Amino acid sequence: KIRIDFVTNSSSYNSCGIRIDNPVLRTGEYETVLASDDSFAFRRYLNKNRKDHFGKTINEGSSNVLLVINRSNEDKVYSIRNNKVSVIKSSKDAIKSDMIYKNDDSSCKVKIGANSFVFIIN
Repeated sequence: KIRIDFVTNSSSYNSCGIRIDNPVLRTGEYETVLASDDSFAFRRYLNKNRKDHFGKTINEGSSNVLLVINRSNEDKVYSIRNNKVSVIKSSKDAIKSDMIYKNDDSSCKVKIGANSFVFIIN
């Protein structure tokens, strides 16, 4: 099951309880998956035995969380597949109205508003 939370500012992030519900955000392994001038994405994850960075077994919450940040002053569409993130540049691939579109091959496209970020929790 994939949960997607659209968050527009840090106070929303604190109030929605994502960090509390998902200890992986505090102690999971870290990987940068996208870094550019106006986009940044990273994931925090547990290993296959649900152990965190320090070797502690974590049974609650998700084992994988992806955070994608759009720092530009305009909306952007991101493609996400196998925990890899890329910016979609072609207008034919853009999402017209929905915030997210999931493909059959377990990839998805996410539209993130200007100066916003999204958590993808699975």
